Amino acid sequence: MALDVAEFGDTETRPDPEDLPTLLSRRAALRDHEEELSYWRRILQGRVDVLRARLAAGAEDPALADVLGAEPRGTTRAAHVVVRPYSDMLELATCDMLWEKSCDSHDEDLLVQALDRMVVAERWISHARARVFHELDRATQELKARLTADPTEYLSIVAGRSLASAG
Repeated sequence: MALDVAEFGDTETRPDPEDLPTLLSRRAALRDHEEELSYWRRILQGRVDVLRARLAAGAEDPALADVLGAEPRGTTRAAHVVVRPYSDMLELATCDMLWEKSCDSHDEDLLVQALDRMVVAERWISHARARVFHELDRATQELKARLTADPTEYLSIVAGRSLASAG
């Protein structure tokens, strides 16, 4: 589930307090969104590492040429080249150029351009992830305060969910 962190705003106070079920749902959505962003950040970091290694190698490295190369080799090629999201992520819709299937490993200028694009995208994702962490921390603190003040509503929600899943 893609979640727009801006939907929750960057202000320290919310105009209307959320009811507990809404708070719990928002907190779960924030956790899911953080997992998605972490996944994409790891993908980008791996691609950045490969490109940096290729640029640092200077001469053609056969293993890196195989990863970056444009030449498909039978059916096994698609297994380690095609990278597709496991769910829609609206935030990454503008990053289509990052998911190129191949990059000419002989053209250093193209490698540098691809590296630059991926570094910018990784920074963007890291910033978005930090915003999600901030919102998740706020939601957790709000939940903690409510549970400390009166745990009965939460316990009734948990009991209701347990009964629904058992039935």
